[in-house]
Amino acid sequence: MICVKEANGDDMGRSHRILQALQEAVEREVFPGAVLLVQAAGAIRHHLAVGQTALAPLGIQTSTDTRYDLASLTKPLAIASGAVLLVQEERLALDAQVSGILDELSGSPVGRVTVRQLLAHRSGLPAWRPFYEQVVTGQKTDEEKPSRVSVAEQLLQAIGKESLICEPGTTRIYSDLGFILLGFILERLTGCTLDVLCQTRIFALLGARSLSYVPCHGQGTIPPDARRSIAPTEYEPWRGYLVHGEVHDNNAYVLGGVAGHAGLFGTARDVAMVAQAWLDAVHARPSFFDPALAREFVGWPDGSARRWALGWDTPAPPSSSGRYFSSRSFGHLGFTGTSVWIDPACELIVVLLSNRVHPTSVNTKISDFRPMIHDLVYEDVCGARKGEP
Repeated sequence: MICVKEANGDDMGRSHRILQALQEAVEREVFPGAVLLVQAAGAIRHHLAVGQTALAPLGIQTSTDTRYDLASLTKPLAIASGAVLLVQEERLALDAQVSGILDELSGSPVGRVTVRQLLAHRSGLPAWRPFYEQVVTGQKTDEEKPSRVSVAEQLLQAIGKESLICEPGTTRIYSDLGFILLGFILERLTGCTLDVLCQTRIFALLGARSLSYVPCHGQGTIPPDARRSIAPTEYEPWRGYLVHGEVHDNNAYVLGGVAGHAGLFGTARDVAMVAQAWLDAVHARPSFFDPALAREFVGWPDGSARRWALGWDTPAPPSSSGRYFSSRSFGHLGFTGTSVWIDPACELIVVLLSNRVHPTSVNTKISDFRPMIHDLVYEDVCGARKGEP
């Protein structure tokens, strides 16, 4: 089953190859279903939904309103956006040390790391740790689970005990731990939990109302109508059930579904709305974000130090964005099968949302699909030439 929505209906032929590629991906079990949104110069060119929301058990037909677990898209959409907001308000300094905000980390290895280094994945922290195993053991009923405040304190202490793999600022090591800390930093500075901060101060103001954290308290706590609108992810052995309507990442799960590295859910349309605000800012058009700060966060004008900017990724061959995105592009991937790529050179935004981890994250077929679909989109919308800065 295929659902198609176009900005205009006078040229369906242009989307045939893109639609066919999406349909074939479903047939090849790259993912159960997916939504692709392509926006150029502020106008939606393609908005396509294919497949089902689930295979086990069989789900409903995917639609352009299906909400997905965005996984690490949380990092740019929530944390980078929130950091820019606080810098604009002079409540956060990028070169402030972590221990100056989270005083519990004074004297710890990570305490001397700066906010900028956390955002750029240059903190020296390791990529990941299974902290959830330390926080909750055995059967995880609501009565047994500690509060989010208690879990946050435990994770803060655990990260504080981590030795740094390298000297801060010297090497890029993609780190969930750094963004968990950034989430705590934004909460400490504002006095709000991330879900409240992002919903009230960012997403609602941009009109991206489907973007939100989904606080979780255990299986069965999500309203049925919300479950119906959200695509499930994986059968999670540690939790013992199919994860549906709550965050896939276990470290985010023990934080009640609200964390700096993962936890956001939303539609492709609303991911594109936040992406457009960033694109407008880097072009110095009226935007929610300060243009100079936005350019700094996405790696402008420093185009030499490619890969991780501040909360954003940039294309470094081989890139999931394919062959054509210009060197000034920026974007991010999510483990669950999500991505957003933005090319200022041709005003292009491409959002691909899927639940490729359903029913198992062992499925990695999306690695080949991502660059291929971005190449098809670029050839269709911008022409088959590489964008110029």
